[in-house]
Amino acid sequence: MVAAMTDSAPAPPAGPSRYRAFLSYSWQDKVWGNRLHRWLEHYQIPPDVPVELGPTRRLGKVFRDDEDMAAAGDIGSIVRNALNASDHMVVVCSPRSAQSKWVQSEIEHFKHANPDRQIFAVIIDGEPNARDPSKECFPPALRVTYGEDGTMPIEPVGVDVRRDSRDRVCARLAAGMLGIDFDDLWQRDRRRAEQQSRLRTISLSSLTALFAVLTVIAVINANRAHLALSRFFAERAWQQLQMGDPLAAARYALAGQQLAPQNERLYLGALGAISHASAQSLPPLAHDAAITSAYFSSDGARAVTTGRDRVARIWDAHTGRLLATLQGHEADVTSSAFSPDNRRLITADATGHIKLWNAQDATQIKSFQPSQAEIVSLALFRNGTRILSLDTNSNVHIIDPATAEVWTIAPPPSQIIWSVAASPDGQRIVTAAEDGIARLYNANTRSEIDQLLGHQDAILSVAFSPDSTRIVTASADGSAIIWNAANGTQIHPLIGHDLEVYTAVFSPDGQQVVTASVDLTAKIWNARTGAEIHTLSGHTNFVTRASFSPDGRAVVTASKDGSARAWDVDTGAQFNVLRGHAEELTQAVFHPDNTMVLTASTDGTARLWPVPQNRLLSALASESGAISSIEVALEGPKVLASTEQGEIMVWDRQAPAEVRRLNPGQGPVRTATFAHNGQRFVTGGDNAILQVWDLQTTAPMFTVDDGEGKIFAAVFSPDDRFVVTATNSGMIHLRDAETGALARAWQGHDAIVRSVAYAPNGAFIVSGSEDMTAKVWITATGEELATLQGHQLGVGGVAVSRDQRTILTASDDGTVRLWDAQTFELRTTLEGHGGGVYSAVFSPDGHRVATASDDRTARIWDAADGRQLAVIEGHDGAVFGVAFSADAEQLLTASDDGFVRVWDVSRLTHPWRALALEACLNVLGNRARRFSQAEIASDALLGSEWEDPNRDVCARVPDAPPLSTGRRR
Repeated sequence: MVAAMTDSAPAPPAGPSRYRAFLSYSWQDKVWGNRLHRWLEHYQIPPDVPVELGPTRRLGKVFRDDEDMAAAGDIGSIVRNALNASDHMVVVCSPRSAQSKWVQSEIEHFKHANPDRQIFAVIIDGEPNARDPSKECFPPALRVTYGEDGTMPIEPVGVDVRRDSRDRVCARLAAGMLGIDFDDLWQRDRRRAEQQSRLRTISLSSLTALFAVLTVIAVINANRAHLALSRFFAERAWQQLQMGDPLAAARYALAGQQLAPQNERLYLGALGAISHASAQSLPPLAHDAAITSAYFSSDGARAVTTGRDRVARIWDAHTGRLLATLQGHEADVTSSAFSPDNRRLITADATGHIKLWNAQDATQIKSFQPSQAEIVSLALFRNGTRILSLDTNSNVHIIDPATAEVWTIAPPPSQIIWSVAASPDGQRIVTAAEDGIARLYNANTRSEIDQLLGHQDAILSVAFSPDSTRIVTASADGSAIIWNAANGTQIHPLIGHDLEVYTAVFSPDGQQVVTASVDLTAKIWNARTGAEIHTLSGHTNFVTRASFSPDGRAVVTASKDGSARAWDVDTGAQFNVLRGHAEELTQAVFHPDNTMVLTASTDGTARLWPVPQNRLLSALASESGAISSIEVALEGPKVLASTEQGEIMVWDRQAPAEVRRLNPGQGPVRTATFAHNGQRFVTGGDNAILQVWDLQTTAPMFTVDDGEGKIFAAVFSPDDRFVVTATNSGMIHLRDAETGALARAWQGHDAIVRSVAYAPNGAFIVSGSEDMTAKVWITATGEELATLQGHQLGVGGVAVSRDQRTILTASDDGTVRLWDAQTFELRTTLEGHGGGVYSAVFSPDGHRVATASDDRTARIWDAADGRQLAVIEGHDGAVFGVAFSADAEQLLTASDDGFVRVWDVSRLTHPWRALALEACLNVLGNRARRFSQAEIASDALLGSEWEDPNRDVCARVPDAPPLSTGRRR
């Protein structure tokens, strides 16, 4: 049996059992499994409770697989033995455990092996006995009892940790296990707590004098403690970001800065990386409770949202501005729909009322009640003359809004209808039922036409093709099926998901189907052949919704992991991750013009996301292939690039279409660099030809043969009087920038010199070589000052920071090293690329480093601590060159794929105030600005410094609005 927490049935004797209880939970709820295990094993029964226990007055050992099976070889055997040797069972209940085959098996074995022993349900998430299977928290085995006559349904009762405190949860479980009265135990527990509190007060009073003495020491160490605290919170922020949770990361960064504002620099890089990694929505569209639906009008001008705060809201779909709040419902507003002409709006609520509104002025036109039960879905027939609704009693209603006349299609006896759809031509209605049958009805006569037979479990959703000729169903049996709507025959089964399929819909042209599943994936199928085209993987929890963009070129998926993702239909590639909601999504749909996605969540917000959001601002293609170098002028918008086929490109970042293309016919050009005064540039390549060009006329000022072999790098001195070159002969040449005359030459490397850079004051030069070293030379004499060793392969890029404190070396070994320019000691190593690093540069302020790699990415790093701040992806070939704009808000990359791409990296450079406000408004929103009780309880550091779950991490952020105090559910 499953015990109610207030039951006082006698407990089985401890006897030979080794465990007081067996703790069962899904691996996804491991944190709660560990926590509950710790609570139970440390809980002490008050001494005046009349029950026989050991001297510690504790319940005894609780079996938990992580701890008790660590050294086991036969997991199945140990679990069976532990189940047989346990007096009770405690099940951690959530939608994850409800779907866990492991938890299901453990419950079934315990019930069969110990039919007279009790099982206790501890609810941490979801809803008990929910209508929506994605929210059900009780595993199926918990809802039946096994007897001689087979299985019988029962109603489990559980304790909910979201409502009860730790002490109350433990007392309820202990009372049930020991067979004693809960109220009596709880009162004795409270009396014990009060006595302990009085003792603590006396003890604390006696320590007051001691604390006064220690205050002096505390003041001395305060700054040190604050710094350590700041680093802990900053580290937590980085950890959460790496785990894919930017909301939690932002909370830690903002909280840390609030606790120790003098150490703001520690959080600046983290918050910049968080902001860059988070897709940027317009400010959240807020309700005071969970949002139940969100849709665009067909003209794309407006969006409507409905919520459990009993209102619907109309928003400007392009700006997110609130246009109207529709009030009048006396219960949760559950669904909505615009009329085809967008002039009217219908809304439905939990009491069965439907209201018709003027969508232009938000006035109510009429109200009618086709049902006494909650309306769970609502739609208008395509011609707008009838409304189709489904209620929680599984009745389907067809309503004439003009006359308020209602026709009802009743469900088959004892059946749940999960979904209903009307054909686009308005002639048919199809329902999806718990018995695995889809039933087809005549929309005019309401008579049943056909039954679609083939699924082995409940059908969870149903949809028509755009031309009304086909139907697609999605089932809990893990499949979807495409049917002929005319005769009810199967056309294609869509087999490939591992678990329940929540939804299935056709593409706008009817050529494809997308399905969303509990197995954490969505799939795109060929609707004509039934063949799987792409599997869309990336979500970390159930995928509950999937839909096509109006042009059919993209799919958006919504998940219980709190994110939406956008995918390219042709390639199956993910091109956007829309993170920002604090809880699971209830909706994700494309705007009619395909440029925006609307998401809605149980966190009380909807969001408008412009897409795509890969930070790509522009792209410029060469006419001759791979681009070998990229350079941005120190002042102004000029950009310079060269190609391996000999093309030189010069353009203005504000006018990339007006690019000037030069081809001097001297062979591959490997380097092109501006003079500091912005009036000239120098190029060099494979034929040892060095050229200095006039930027205004784009004519060569002189051409010099630099010797045998290739010129890999050429740069101007800070005063523009000289040009220094690196060659494959191992020589470094210093030439007059006006005439090309050789001023000095020296050699110290044992192999090809691939890179060279001046110190900003011109005092020294750094070179990088295939001999795996970089060398520092005194400019005036050519004398070697230092050799930087440690790379495992050739050094292809070198740079010196503008403050001349740091030297950078980039290597084919995939690392970048930062060296102290005074002591020449290694400061930090940047690791993360999956291939050789061709080049690396400092940002103008020296705070960031950008790298270009053979792994087809560019990356941005914090120059102080070596943290990776951003990964820039999008090129189809190796990235050879990288350059910051003068304001560091854009990054330019040059690639083997023949493209120069310009990326927005401004959020990595913004000051704290701007980043913090952005995080509060557009990343966290209203509902995610507080740590949850679970987060505080699971993190000792957070629990010690941030005990109050109502505390706002944005409380001290300038211009951040105060938290809303509206009604929550």
